Amino acid sequence: MLMSHIPAMLVSEKTGWEEIDRSHFSSRWFFRCLVMPMSLLPPVLYAFAELVHRAPFSRCRCRP
Repeated sequence: MLMSHIPAMLVSEKTGWEEIDRSHFSSRWFFRCLVMPMSLLPPVLYAFAELVHRAPFSRCRCRP
């Protein structure tokens, strides 16, 4: 399976899924190598945006 198949797997029933069926990797491997890194990506990108663009994210806009 190519990394370029991962976005296509969200909308396709065939692309990439057949290769997963034929692969000999365990579900634990898929979780550790695909699911965990992809689930950590949004918080890491948010933290990076906090470091680079400090002002827009650090202001509290709700005032009593």
